Amino acid sequence: MKHAFLSFLLLFTSWSYALNEDSLQKSARFAANDSLRLDARNKLIWPSLFSNSAKAEKLIKDAEKLARLPHLAYGRVTLYGIKAIHFDLAGQKDSSLYYFTRSYNEAKKHHFPEQENHALGNLGMYHWNQGNSQQAKENNK
Repeated sequence: MKHAFLSFLLLFTSWSYALNEDSLQKSARFAANDSLRLDARNKLIWPSLFSNSAKAEKLIKDAEKLARLPHLAYGRVTLYGIKAIHFDLAGQKDSSLYYFTRSYNEAKKHHFPEQENHALGNLGMYHWNQGNSQQAKENNK
């Protein structure tokens, strides 16, 4: 009985994720405005960051085309953070630091306090992982 329940739960979770991904893909193409399309694209990148680097890179490039529009600063700042994580996972530390810093600076410039906090946390983790605990503490004050 326990195995049947776990099998059902796994099947339901997989099915639910597939529906969500399909819904996000439709939103990324057909949403009513640019902000929603960019948000859907940013959300589609997340699962691939940790499982399929090539797919994540393709999705990032696709999102970047839309993020260039001047009125999409919020989505662009989010994308900078995602791109920084992608570079960090790929071992490209200089690029990762560049995009973490860019995400923070843009969030601060546009007065996005939630994204500013996320960027500071990401910068702190970046420095912590590099063995620079003093800089990490400064980022997480």
